[in-house]
Amino acid sequence: MPPIILINLVKLVRHSERISFNFQTGYFTHAHVQCLISDIHALQISREEVHTDDSTKICYELNIVTKHSSRLNIIDHSERLALFSDAEALAKLLDVPLWVSLSRK
Repeated sequence: MPPIILINLVKLVRHSERISFNFQTGYFTHAHVQCLISDIHALQISREEVHTDDSTKICYELNIVTKHSSRLNIIDHSERLALFSDAEALAKLLDVPLWVSLSRK
């Protein structure tokens, strides 16, 4: 496995931020947030409704769930199929389960 994996997740990351899983140092980095890759327990996809004055938009967010029960948001996206595809590939790479919760909040 390459020592550094950079995942752009086509058009998914806000403001062109990069997500880095550095297997050499053992850290996941996104913007100014870091956690140990070994502390990643699962990935989670959840559904979210974003309300504006004249409409409601359905978005999906991809989160890291750590072994310490904290949750780190990686990305928010409106294209469900693209997000699911990338999340499945990432979960396989990290060898962690992918939890999906699509119920309304």
